[in-house]
Amino acid sequence: MVRRIVETARPVTNALPGGGAPGLVDQGVPPVKGRWLLGTGGSGQGAWQAYVRQGGSEEIEDGFELHFPSRKTRPGVGVHAEDIEPGILLAGQLGVLRDCLSWLSPQLGLLSGAVPENVTSLRISLAGRPAITVQAFGHDQPSRWAAFVSPPLARGTSVTRVVALDASGRTVAESERDEHLSHPVCHVFR
Repeated sequence: MVRRIVETARPVTNALPGGGAPGLVDQGVPPVKGRWLLGTGGSGQGAWQAYVRQGGSEEIEDGFELHFPSRKTRPGVGVHAEDIEPGILLAGQLGVLRDCLSWLSPQLGLLSGAVPENVTSLRISLAGRPAITVQAFGHDQPSRWAAFVSPPLARGTSVTRVVALDASGRTVAESERDEHLSHPVCHVFR
């Protein structure tokens, strides 16, 4: 019994339902520096790899990268990278990246992004269709970030909202309601 307790022990903040406080990223604790592959998915020409990097200093920002290996013909091509803004996440706002896989027929779109480590799932609301739920991944890495990538969305699908949830189903962060998210998937090409 003692061995099982030791094997399942977690820090106190993670033992609470849903982890620590909503969207908690302790800026006072220096993060581990590095770059980690959080997960892979898709198939064939639509395959992707999700990375997160942590700079550990004010000069080097944390960032999220979505790579499309089939598109890497030269440096900088086939990669969508954005800085992570911890202040926005602490305020309960979720950054959502949109990518149009315009090289596929039919064209498909993906939503993705970095989330605080206490996020376990995300609910993506679609106009005129039932919401879909995706699991956050990458919790097994030493990063303070996890990530999500939606399943492929048909061209023209309108996303109305994305909500990040902790293990107890409590909202941690949600997407900003702006013009960027309200465009149909693959309406604006990157």
